[in-house]
Amino acid sequence: FDVITFGDVLEHIAEPSEVLNQCQSMLVEGGAIVASVPNVAHIAIRSMLLEGRWEYGDLGILDKTHLRFFTKQTIQDLFYDSGYSVVEISGVKLTAEAAAGASDMQLNQSAATYVDNFASDDHKYDFQYVLLAVPAGTRQGYGSRLLLDTSPIKILGLVHDVESSIVDVRLRLPLNAWASACDGEVQIKNHK
Repeated sequence: FDVITFGDVLEHIAEPSEVLNQCQSMLVEGGAIVASVPNVAHIAIRSMLLEGRWEYGDLGILDKTHLRFFTKQTIQDLFYDSGYSVVEISGVKLTAEAAAGASDMQLNQSAATYVDNFASDDHKYDFQYVLLAVPAGTRQGYGSRLLLDTSPIKILGLVHDVESSIVDVRLRLPLNAWASACDGEVQIKNHK
């Protein structure tokens, strides 16, 4: 494959490093991994911890099916330890209130305000991270040019629930827009 995507998948896997290691043999030379993962250090989670709570839910950062939790540093460490170079990483920002609303999380506004005022890092609003990684030793910058230079592109997308609206927003709609702009097509298949 030219690209393998993990759309909010790695946090559902007991040993994500094993899966990432296996993916190296499935990538063409110059292939890339694109992954999104929730940020457990988001302001809403910090606020909950400040109150002494850790409550799982049906979706969001503390989805009850999550086996692993990541911060910006630990997701990069996972990729480095699995033999990849992280070419790009960016945060998808959400306020504490927006994250709580999207996840049906009970948020104490006083705790959120306190965390907002005293958090000393720039990542408190990063709800999730999206990263592009290539196997270590790949020519610098090749992975990001891959999506523009190669045709046709084969992408393997691994998602937790192919029918979810989150998959539509984060994967299906962007891929369809990209394919349309490039006179391409997207085929999505449910593969259990």
